Amino acid sequence: MEADRSLTFGDFSLDLAKEQLFCSGEVVALTPKAFVVLRRLVDDGGQLVSKEELLQAGWPKTHVSHGVLKVIILEIR
Repeated sequence: MEADRSLTFGDFSLDLAKEQLFCSGEVVALTPKAFVVLRRLVDDGGQLVSKEELLQAGWPKTHVSHGVLKVIILEIR
């Protein structure tokens, strides 16, 4: 059940129900799009994810430039 799930990597944890990122128990502010992109990256467990796959995860059925993805990646970092 996704309501009870979280994805953990290092000191970080993604709460899938609340759509929040935690670092050592503290909430890390992320926009909803950044959360979706980060989740997509974490779901693949360190495997290569293409720009197109990330854009599809964050902006399905919407045409956006690759530049918007750069902004989101900077936010995640």
